[in-house]
Amino acid sequence: MARSLRLRVIAEGVETPGELEFLRARHCDEAQGYFCGRPVPPEEFARLLRSGIPEPSVVAHRSLVMS
Repeated sequence: MARSLRLRVIAEGVETPGELEFLRARHCDEAQGYFCGRPVPPEEFARLLRSGIPEPSVVAHRSLVMS
């Protein structure tokens, strides 16, 4: 339905590589969840923004088109 409305599809709660592969196979656009990065306290998030967010360990979401 989202595709017919020309909307991007974002999956929440992705916790395993298997779930990410399942979503990739179904052409989901983006994902977020513990597999992509654990929550961090505000001070740590501010530090990450200042210093640059390392790849791929701590990210708010991960594009499913990445190989």
